Amino acid sequence: MKYYMIVAMPLLSSLAFAADKQASCVTDDKSILSRSPSGVPQVSNLGLIQITCRAPGRPWPSDPKPGFGRFALRLKTVAYQIGDDGTKTLVPSFNNVTGGSDCGPPQISGECNEASLLWYLNIPIDPTEAIAAVREFDSKLDVERTLSPEQRQHAEDHIRDLEKHPDELAEIVRQYRPGHFLIECRIMDGDRLWAVGHVELEILFKGRAFDALIGKPPQSR
Repeated sequence: MKYYMIVAMPLLSSLAFAADKQASCVTDDKSILSRSPSGVPQVSNLGLIQITCRAPGRPWPSDPKPGFGRFALRLKTVAYQIGDDGTKTLVPSFNNVTGGSDCGPPQISGECNEASLLWYLNIPIDPTEAIAAVREFDSKLDVERTLSPEQRQHAEDHIRDLEKHPDELAEIVRQYRPGHFLIECRIMDGDRLWAVGHVELEILFKGRAFDALIGKPPQSR
């Protein structure tokens, strides 16, 4: 996995200028453990990180064609880890949109000026560390079960397959990368950039994903 170093820059990415609309994105209160001295939300590396973005609503066509329909707004995330010196490093991130709203026909939604997306952020740990956690958990299970050579090979093939699919690995090993992050939230209308927002947060280390399942005491850094 390659990461790219980016010199310190203003918090608003230049991409924001490609969209003529700005979004407001905030970490939901139920995900926040505390705040840094500067007020940045702090969340757990093991808990769900829920974020809400609000953007200008898409106007409904005044004369839609018969059978007119449109796709829901989508989200793309770009995550930067911020170093103590302000340097930003691009790191992998995934998102899962679970809800939202947008403007419909005026006779149904009335006056509408806002669209929203409710989603969960995943900034996974390094894949090498995640695979090591999966192997440790698998080894613990081996003590409690008896696998045939075929079953053992199937389990090994599954782990190797996860190495090739970081998105699936991130879903299985729900443990986030600790650190200070700036997330660029790109709200997409099909392939068109509709609006851009940003959210800043710190992820605090509170343990490892499989520790409780394999009977290991909580670890700290």
